[in-house]
Amino acid sequence: MFTRPETVQIILNSWQYQRQHTGLKLYGYVIQENHLYFIAQAPELDQCVAGFTAYNDRRIIDHLQQKKAERLLQCLHFAKAAHKRDRED
Repeated sequence: MFTRPETVQIILNSWQYQRQHTGLKLYGYVIQENHLYFIAQAPELDQCVAGFTAYNDRRIIDHLQQKKAERLLQCLHFAKAAHKRDRED
């Protein structure tokens, strides 16, 4: 997923926005092919990360739908379904 420059740019833009509007301090990050790591600090880090995740998930899915990346979208759907089965209500 992060092999596409457009999806990486979505992440970078999101961090830039959060730095300007939520007080996020980003100390370091690594974006790999299928996941990312980052070290950050913010006044309300849990809310910052939740917003970051929700926003980027939606933007990346929208981007993949526009590009008609059906195979990757199917993989994401399968991974989400498997993740939800792991949890108890």
